[in-house]
Amino acid sequence: SCGAFVFFITDGILGSEWCLQEMRWAVQFTKTIVLVRETDERHGGLEMNAFLKQVPDDLLTVFKNIIAIPWYRQPAFRAVSIQSILKAAAIEDTFAKDVEMMQATTDTLKRVFKRRSKCTTAFDVISKYSWAMRVVFFMGGFAQFKNSCVNALYVIVF
Repeated sequence: SCGAFVFFITDGILGSEWCLQEMRWAVQFTKTIVLVRETDERHGGLEMNAFLKQVPDDLLTVFKNIIAIPWYRQPAFRAVSIQSILKAAAIEDTFAKDVEMMQATTDTLKRVFKRRSKCTTAFDVISKYSWAMRVVFFMGGFAQFKNSCVNALYVIVF
C-alpha cells in the first residue's frame, strides 16, 4: 500500500535476502523506486560501479535505469538529498510548509508584542480581553462561597 519504495544503497546491503526480496516486490507491484546511495565510506558508502558489480542479474536493469540520489551527511548537503528523495518519491514536503507557517505566526506575534512598551503576561492579555476573567481576578480567583446559591451562580456565570 506504499506509494514509493526507498532503497538505501550501502556496502553489503545486497547480502540481505530480505532487502533483495523487498526490491523484487517493489518491481513486481510497479512501485516508484527511489535509490539513495550512501556517500560516506565510514557508513558503508561505495561507488555505484562497485555496487552494480554485486547486483543480482534479475535486478540489474532496475538499478541501472534509476539514478541513485547521493546521501550526504553534512547538514547543508543533506537538505538537498532530502529534497531530491521527496521529489523522486512524489511526496509533498509538508515540513517546509509547516516551518513557513510557524515563521509567519512568529513574525505576527513579534509585531503584536513589539507595539507594547512593557513585557506582556498572560494576566495582561486576560485582563484586557476577557470581562469574565477580570471579575474572577477581582474576586480573588476562583472563589468558594458559603451560600450554595451564590456559589452555583458564580460557577454558572464563570
